[in-house]
Amino acid sequence: MEVLLFRRDQQHNNDPTSDNIAAHVSDESNSVSDIDTSFDLEEDFRILRDYSLISIGQDGSTFSMHRLVQLSVQTWLKSQGKPEHYKEQFIHTLYETFPSIPDHENKDQCRSLFPHIKAAMLQWPTSDWSLQEWAGMLCRGAMHAHDAGDIRASKEMASKSMEQREKLLGANNLETLSSASVLVQAYLAAGQWAEAENLEIQIIESFKVKFGESHLKTQELMGNLAWIYSTQERWLDAAKLKIRVMEQTMVQVNQDHPSLQLMNNLSIDLRALGHLEKARELGLFALAKHIDKLGEDHPDTLISKCNLALTFAGMEQWEEAESLQIEALETLRVQLGDDHPLTLEAMGFLASTWKALGQTVDALGLLRRCLARAERVLGPDHPKFLQRAEDLLKWEAEESGGDNKS
Repeated sequence: MEVLLFRRDQQHNNDPTSDNIAAHVSDESNSVSDIDTSFDLEEDFRILRDYSLISIGQDGSTFSMHRLVQLSVQTWLKSQGKPEHYKEQFIHTLYETFPSIPDHENKDQCRSLFPHIKAAMLQWPTSDWSLQEWAGMLCRGAMHAHDAGDIRASKEMASKSMEQREKLLGANNLETLSSASVLVQAYLAAGQWAEAENLEIQIIESFKVKFGESHLKTQELMGNLAWIYSTQERWLDAAKLKIRVMEQTMVQVNQDHPSLQLMNNLSIDLRALGHLEKARELGLFALAKHIDKLGEDHPDTLISKCNLALTFAGMEQWEEAESLQIEALETLRVQLGDDHPLTLEAMGFLASTWKALGQTVDALGLLRRCLARAERVLGPDHPKFLQRAEDLLKWEAEESGGDNKS
């Protein structure tokens, strides 16, 4: 019964079994809950299954509960005055189980637990300690949602996390600033450049007060601000700030080259400013470092490959650009899926290259497929969607004009 009660707070479909959430319950200390955690989870799952209260998935690692069973348990808990008790344990278990730094290496674990984070987002606890864990859990969920391309969830979770941490800990607390940084990334993914810039500046000012301008974390944040300038096509401002950050950080960490992200971003600015040969050299160096450090299939490596391809395109080396873009797009589809924003961006890049190569029919077909997905994933008001939609109209007009002439 304890497993069933705990379970009622979770998402009703595709729930991790004893390999993750439920296994963690068995390790809970009495200080967290007065539940007797000495029960045999495997036996309890068997009993629940035999009574048709839950069903085990074919993969053996997930289970689901019927809606009516879940509703009955919720009603019973309310009658007993216990829902808050189990809600807090559910949040605590998720907080302890979900990776503290979601990344490419633990994405499968994050993906399996993420539906529970979404369910818990709607369940505000009442105690301060549980609210702190709830906010921390949402911050981690927002990071995973961003990496997974779920822009709406990332923005909502990061916003709720920052708001709650600010209430509990203050606006300048490091945990609050951490949530704010995740929200900046969500704003960028959503195409809300002004909101991202304003919030990033606030974060930088807080770090300057706490640690000083030369602190590595402050410099990292200034590098992020430079990238925001790039997204707004403020290329000169971006390049100047990135070079300043690179000089500071390289001296402090005693490196002979800047961070991978800074190298990538600076190559974009150099390309936009017309320094194509310098952009190509830096792009080649950055890609080699990415492959060496992260591997061929890491998303950051694939972004670096796309950036280099755009530099080749700027130099009108279309075959080299096409080759890199096809490699990157195929791997992005496998790693992140067809609907991920990075995959969609790579589709748009390849379509532009095909158009330049005179493969107009293929280019139009790819861009139409890209836009159909992007409208659903990004929304019809996203700047990147609008830019690609404008490209499509222009290409179709050119093609129509060419047909009329013939």
